[in-house]
Amino acid sequence: GGEGGWKASDLEFDGKSLVARYGRKARRLVERYSFNDMIAEIGGYAEVILEDFEDQEVGSLPRGWTWRDGDNDKNKPYRVREEDGNRYLAATDEGESVILGKDIKWNLRKYPYVSFRWRVHEIPEGADERFDKKVDSAAGIYFIYRKSLGLVPESVKYVWSSTLPVGSAVRRKGVGKPWMVVAETGKANMGKWRTYVFDLRDAYRKTFGHNPPSKPIGIGILSDANSVKGHAYADYDDIKALREVNGNVTGGVVEILPPGDQ
Repeated sequence: GGEGGWKASDLEFDGKSLVARYGRKARRLVERYSFNDMIAEIGGYAEVILEDFEDQEVGSLPRGWTWRDGDNDKNKPYRVREEDGNRYLAATDEGESVILGKDIKWNLRKYPYVSFRWRVHEIPEGADERFDKKVDSAAGIYFIYRKSLGLVPESVKYVWSSTLPVGSAVRRKGVGKPWMVVAETGKANMGKWRTYVFDLRDAYRKTFGHNPPSKPIGIGILSDANSVKGHAYADYDDIKALREVNGNVTGGVVEILPPGDQ
C-alpha cells in the first residue's frame, strides 16, 4: 500500500514458488535451444538466422565463433568484410586449415531445412575429398547434429569441391569424420554468389542411415588448401534454418562414393 502502491514479488501454487518454477523452465529452454531459435519460435518466424554476420565488426574475426585448441597459435584466415552495405565472412586459406565453429541449437523438427550462400574465388587445384592427402575444399559448411558420448561429432559438411561431381557424398575412414556432400564443383561458377537449400533430415538419413536427432548443436566453416599446398579463397553469408520451402528439396545426396585408397 502507500503512495508507491504494491507489487507481488512471488506467488505460490500448491506450496511451490511460481517464480522458481518458471525460472527453471526458462533455464531449460536456454539450455535446450539458442536465443535465435527461441525468438523465431515465439514469433512464429519462417527462419532462424544461424549467422548472417550483419552485427559483426568489419575487419575482425566474427564474435561467437571459436576454433580447436590445436589451432590457437595458427593464423586464422577469416575476416568479416562489407560489400554494398552487406557484411559477410571472407576466407583466404593458404595452408592454415583452421575450422571456425559456432555453438547454436535449433529445433530440427520445426526448422528442418537449411539455406546458405557462398562465393568462391580460388580453388585448391587437384584436391579430392576422398583422399587424406588431397582432402581440401574451396568452401565448406558443417552442420553438427550431435556429439556421441559427448565427444565424437556427427556432422554433414557441404563442400565446393575441386573435382567431385555435385551430389557426391563421401566419408573418409576414421572416428568423427564428417560426411561430405558436394554442393558445387569446379570453376564454372567462381566469382558468383551461389545460394543453396537442403533438407538436413534427408541428408542425415542418407548418410548416417537412420533418423536424425531433433536438435542440431552447431555449425562450422572451413576453406582449406593445406593438403595440396594451394589456395582456397571463398566468402560465406546468410546461414539459416527454414521452417518450410517451395518445391522439392532433398539433402543433396545423389551418390555415395567409397573413400579413396589412403
